[in-house]
Amino acid sequence: QVDNNWDLYGRAWDGLRWSKIERITDNPAPDVSHKLVAGASGKLYLVWQGFRSGCSTILLKVLDGAGWSEEIPVSEPGVNSWDPAVAVDDSGKAYVAWDAYAHDNYDVFLRSYAKGKLSELIAVTRDPNFQAHVDLACDRQGRVWLAWDESGPRWGKDVDYKNYRKGESTSLWDGRTIRLACWDNGVWKHPAADLYSSFPEGWERLTELPKLVPDSSGRLWLFFRHRTLKFQFSRIGEQKAAIHLLGRGARWDVFATSYSGGAWSPLISIPNSSGRNDVRVAAFPARDGSVWAGWASDQRPWDTLSPQRSAVFLTRMDPGGIRPARPVLRNEEQPRSPAAPPDMKESGAVARVRDFKLSVGEKPYRIFRGDLHRHTDISFDGFGDGSLLDLYRYAIDAARLDFVAVTDHGAGQDREYPWWQTQKSADLFLVSNVFVPLYGYERSLGYPNGHRNVIFARRGIRTLPASQAEGAGTEGAAKLFAHLKANQGISIPHTSATEMGTDWRDNDPKVEPLVEIFQGLRASYEYAGAPRSEIKDYPNF
Repeated sequence: QVDNNWDLYGRAWDGLRWSKIERITDNPAPDVSHKLVAGASGKLYLVWQGFRSGCSTILLKVLDGAGWSEEIPVSEPGVNSWDPAVAVDDSGKAYVAWDAYAHDNYDVFLRSYAKGKLSELIAVTRDPNFQAHVDLACDRQGRVWLAWDESGPRWGKDVDYKNYRKGESTSLWDGRTIRLACWDNGVWKHPAADLYSSFPEGWERLTELPKLVPDSSGRLWLFFRHRTLKFQFSRIGEQKAAIHLLGRGARWDVFATSYSGGAWSPLISIPNSSGRNDVRVAAFPARDGSVWAGWASDQRPWDTLSPQRSAVFLTRMDPGGIRPARPVLRNEEQPRSPAAPPDMKESGAVARVRDFKLSVGEKPYRIFRGDLHRHTDISFDGFGDGSLLDLYRYAIDAARLDFVAVTDHGAGQDREYPWWQTQKSADLFLVSNVFVPLYGYERSLGYPNGHRNVIFARRGIRTLPASQAEGAGTEGAAKLFAHLKANQGISIPHTSATEMGTDWRDNDPKVEPLVEIFQGLRASYEYAGAPRSEIKDYPNF
């Protein structure tokens, strides 16, 4: 980030020293989520997600001896596209995969690039389910392998914490399943063996963020993250909480398996890999048949599930002298489901709100839609909320918001790193005149002080941990209000009809000008009996 703009930069290592830093992009909109691979000829292929004309676009640049090419738009114009991956086969043909919000849901797309030309767009998936976070790899036979996350239909639509089990919509994290496909000379094929046939029971909806690596001997490696829980709890009206949804306290760990012949190998648990939801694995094959893998971990232990020191780890996966057999594939047996038709009612409603204008005297006003109370997996109780990056997908695409504030509890229990991470994410997705993230966190105290969402106008203000006296209710919010006045912040009390509400003993309208009366994922506090209002049986939400 230079002069409030995120761009891509690079430098080369020649074995002795680094070259000068080179700026690769210069568009005033954010350029993020980059991937870089080398082809056999020595060319480098760089793909990334850049906002162009207010739309998230997948872009490509190629580096050869003459320097970087101009940026090449790969995804469809006018469709928000996310999270690209790139691979190159032995002939030098590059393949780019990504997911896009093309039909009111996320589908996976594929395109190749060779001799300066893009192929036709290939829709890998086209159905109402959530399909995203794709990875791809090319094997020695010239086939293209893809793996991605899949969840349910209507992702992020009309979901609240009381309605997780209705099945009509899907929360931001409602379980994830890894799907695989192989593009073999124009024909879609799949592994003959089911990926989950050797997994422990219940794992099929707890795996995500795949990384594919064919090793030099032909074996296909798959790395992924698995959500593991410490314990679970129940809700009123349910016999037992769904373990993948309502686990209060979770971490994600890295596992690996490989496909050879017609079978997947037993699972390999990767040590020191625990962490948050959206940490990816990087991996590549070595010439001796092994595979190197690297990842970041915050080393959170089971006893507290609280992030500790973040570090990067590296390991070598040794096949142990086992001779692989060529992966056995089968043709696609079931036709894919048709795409869901766009929700024209919702699209029309959003358009009417955005087009509405009101003049009071000579002053014009417009309506901006947003959410000032969203959690992610950074919060200890972030069940169903998903990752920090998925939250922005939700806000921009599924909810079509104009602004959002990520307000995790204490920005991660008042730890510096997750707060820095949250603020950085707001900068990454700031798109002028299209979408505005805000710097925020939730300061969580029981009644009578209550929960408050704290919003700042600028980055870099540390969170203010609560004192024991505040927690006990013997001290009010005077310290918070002074902190907000000194740092251009405001506070928004919420959950005012519950045990987390405030008794308004020391409200200061200068820094507390708003109160939350409705929040989409939670409930209404407007009045008893209002639509989706809080009820006596849900005292803690």
